[in-house]
Amino acid sequence: MFRKLTIFVHYRIYIPSFIHIESRKQDFKRTVGAAEGRRRRTETTLQIRKEKKALQLRKKRTNTSPEVADAIPMMDCSTQQSGEASHRPTMADAPHYKEMLISPNASEQNLVEATRGFRRILSVEKNIPAREVIEMGIVPYLIKNLSVTPGSSTALIFESAWALTNIAATEFTQYVVDAGCIKPLVQLITHGDSNVCEQAVWCLGNIAGEGPMLRDCVLQESPFQSLYVLLDNFRRNVLLATFNI
Repeated sequence: MFRKLTIFVHYRIYIPSFIHIESRKQDFKRTVGAAEGRRRRTETTLQIRKEKKALQLRKKRTNTSPEVADAIPMMDCSTQQSGEASHRPTMADAPHYKEMLISPNASEQNLVEATRGFRRILSVEKNIPAREVIEMGIVPYLIKNLSVTPGSSTALIFESAWALTNIAATEFTQYVVDAGCIKPLVQLITHGDSNVCEQAVWCLGNIAGEGPMLRDCVLQESPFQSLYVLLDNFRRNVLLATFNI
């Protein structure tokens, strides 16, 4: 007769506490929900688009193309430095240009060369040194050289307007307005040289585009009559070219 042997096996079951569970959760990377992930992707996409749009706007507002800068002729300036096209001026050259620009006995050639030097310094895509140029006291001389007088240099007017255009494309637009650039720029809209007209309109557009207050400053000088004359001349030239073709 056999006797049945019963063996009892005791198992210890470990039940983790709530505190332990929470500490273990911290060891794992928390995932992002579908809605949150979609929101983040949308915000990132919008930010990238804004940055691209801002970059394109800066490029439109400042003429920074080296090819264009070097292709613009000196117009009524008879000579040009031989190595100028290959040398890009920097702020290190600014004191030399300032000395030429403010000299009471400066020749027309020196004035054009100095102004063109400052314009090229300001013709960069990033980090336009507008503050440094302003602190050197150059802006009043640029505005002074916008005035059209008998025998005034077209090249000097053009380079001065271009330099002011690039400064107006920065956060220092208000400064060039306070310095009195709007009135002479409006007068240049009807200048006999098309390059000067275009540059004056470009600069005024930069100023007016900075908000209602600066737009009203431009409107106070009544630019529309001059703009209508410019548009009429442009229309006649287009029609003439069309008929000739």
